[in-house]
Amino acid sequence: MVINLGEIIYRNNDIFGDAVNIAARIEGITKPGDIMFTDSVFLSMNKNEVPYKHLGLKKFKGAKYPIR
Repeated sequence: MVINLGEIIYRNNDIFGDAVNIAARIEGITKPGDIMFTDSVFLSMNKNEVPYKHLGLKKFKGAKYPIR
């Protein structure tokens, strides 16, 4: 599972946008049973309540900058 935060476009019962594309790219490297979230989600969550492991910056096709 991948959780990302960003603007999307909802049209004809489908979603589009950079936030969707980034989540899809990250999902491709996620192992079964893992939950991954981007830096935008990390910055808005209570870090004391959710255990996490920082995986560093990753470069993905279609992303202008590496994703944390």
